[in-house]
Amino acid sequence: MSQTYITIELALRRLSLYKNNHLLYSFPVAIGKSHTPSPVGNWHIINKKILTDPGPFGTRWMGLNKPGYGIHGTNAPKDIGSAISHGCIRMYNADAEQLFSLIHIGTPVLITP
Repeated sequence: MSQTYITIELALRRLSLYKNNHLLYSFPVAIGKSHTPSPVGNWHIINKKILTDPGPFGTRWMGLNKPGYGIHGTNAPKDIGSAISHGCIRMYNADAEQLFSLIHIGTPVLITP
């Protein structure tokens, strides 16, 4: 059985997708502000939603088992690379759509400082 997982390195503002310990993709992201930081720790994906009326969450939502937090697209692509969110991980919509298609409910997510 193959093992797919996500790592998010906050200092680098990068999300990486691995399969069987091999890097498949690496994407730039926006992270939480200093007073609303992204949650460091071991999490997993608990839900996935296609957003048909994209607003601030862009076109895709991938919820973490940390209530209120997730990985999602954005309607403000200029923010990618910044510490600007309320703790969620924001991606370019095209990147969020690609990631969405490659992961499943239960995919582990490791967020490191």
